[in-house]
Amino acid sequence: MRTYTIEELALLPEEKAVERFFDSRNYRLSRWLFAGAAVTTLITNFAVADEGRVVSMLLSFVNLVLLALIALFRRHPFLEENFRPALITWLLVAYALFLFTFDLWGTTLALSAFVLPFVLMLLRLRPSQRLALTATIAITGIWTGAGLQSQEEGSTAPLIVMIVMFNAIFTSIGHHLTARARTEFVLGWRSVASRERERVRMREELADARKIQLAMLPAASPAVDWIDIATVSLPATEVGGDFFDFFELGEGRLAIVIGDVAGHGVASGLVLAGIKSGLFLLQEELQRPIIAMEKLNRLVRDWVRWRMLVSLLVAVADPSTRRLRVVSAGSPPLIHYSPAQDSARTVGRGALPLGTRLAIHYSEDEVEMTEGDEILLYTDGASELMSRTGEIFGEERLIQSLRGASSRASAKSLRDRILEDLSHFKADSEQKDDITLVVARIRSLKTAS
Repeated sequence: MRTYTIEELALLPEEKAVERFFDSRNYRLSRWLFAGAAVTTLITNFAVADEGRVVSMLLSFVNLVLLALIALFRRHPFLEENFRPALITWLLVAYALFLFTFDLWGTTLALSAFVLPFVLMLLRLRPSQRLALTATIAITGIWTGAGLQSQEEGSTAPLIVMIVMFNAIFTSIGHHLTARARTEFVLGWRSVASRERERVRMREELADARKIQLAMLPAASPAVDWIDIATVSLPATEVGGDFFDFFELGEGRLAIVIGDVAGHGVASGLVLAGIKSGLFLLQEELQRPIIAMEKLNRLVRDWVRWRMLVSLLVAVADPSTRRLRVVSAGSPPLIHYSPAQDSARTVGRGALPLGTRLAIHYSEDEVEMTEGDEILLYTDGASELMSRTGEIFGEERLIQSLRGASSRASAKSLRDRILEDLSHFKADSEQKDDITLVVARIRSLKTAS
């Protein structure tokens, strides 16, 4: 039977926790009883075998079987749930075995008045169980001892008095010790249980917040024929601060937005929800990304009263002009890689993040797109990922991940390659920041519509 920690017991109802605590304690004490009883039973079994005592031999067999079952299934859930009934059954069988094996008045008196009452005193039992066992021991001991004493034509009164007196004393002490142990355990259990319930509640709320956050991210890439897109967002905690979104602007144009709320956790998640709402209301303004960025900055600055900065990058791709326009606010620049020319460049000169009280002037960068080009938008959790030696992954490694892929690789294959490279670099070190990737590959600008 396993020993439960107070934190594990704190997750159970109070009465169940008390039962498990007492059963564990009883098992630790009973192991010595089981070992001693097994040896004694084997010895007495050989002693009575020649005398043909069928009842004693049968009880010896039952006793050994019970001990074997308890030893074999000590960690089985059934025995953990029913250890106390199993222990009580074994005590009665062992008691009966010794009474039927030794027809001695002294042995009966020792078992009924001293040995078994003392053992029961050490065990933590329910009051009803303790009283029932005590009554069984006392009545059986008096009845058996009286029969043996009558054979010697002696008075049974001293026997009755001793058995009743010592059983009453040991029962009273056992009840007091059990009540005190229960009180001490319950006081500690309630304190820990209160903390554990609070932790469980917080975990459930964080799980709900995580579900809400995931629901705010696009369920699928936009259905645009001319571009292939794959995404991933890996929060460092239950609720991350990264996000991305897509907005179709008509005539085949597509706005890709990626952002990072400072930190991660519930507070970041709440700000993220506000940014998501602001982008939804300003989606028509995304055709002019600088104007949209200025309005979002005012929104964050006026809405969030504590210091909470938001990095944001907006990329508007227009297949008709083959131009990709980028505006960044504190976000890492996107990477534009051309497999045909084997050239890579970063696009998006970074201004200050959203939410500062400083005057900010946003600028728009532009790059020409060609068929087969690869575009990577990412948050700083990817570029600043640290290895176990403290080295950061860096922008150059992201470029190498793109360069190392096949020229005909899909966006999903590109994303998976980058994730694999990040995973190998990180190894078993801790991920300290959220990682979000949006990988795009230009399919065919000729058919874009």
